[in-house]
Amino acid sequence: MGFDLVAFSGGKALRGPQSTGLLLGRKDLVQAAFLNNSPNSDSIGRGCKIGKEEIIGLLVAVDAYFKRDHDADWKRWQTIVADWETALRRVSGITVKRIGPENGGNVPYLTVDWDQAARGFSHEIISVACEKGVRGLSCG
Repeated sequence: MGFDLVAFSGGKALRGPQSTGLLLGRKDLVQAAFLNNSPNSDSIGRGCKIGKEEIIGLLVAVDAYFKRDHDADWKRWQTIVADWETALRRVSGITVKRIGPENGGNVPYLTVDWDQAARGFSHEIISVACEKGVRGLSCG
């Protein structure tokens, strides 16, 4: 596809362990990244190491990914997002818009906005909640 180096999260679409990922690309770039791994204790990657259990979990996840029915996944995600959209459109002062996958992901998303005066809370409050990592709030 023309990329020199691509990083994939193991814990998102691959559904593997959250602490894993894949780095794929030109051999020289992958080898340069590898130098930032154990046993080079003064490198940036040492503190981000993962265990053998996570590595096996990622291998199983990659295998399952290639066997998965991606069309069925897409239909299921579309249904879930449509249900959210329908429910949120019933709330006065809230607007939603469906986006994706043109944003680079492989799942649909909703953007949610609201009339700040009508709902009684501001966009800034949500921004602060996102910065503090409030549980259950996905910010992107």
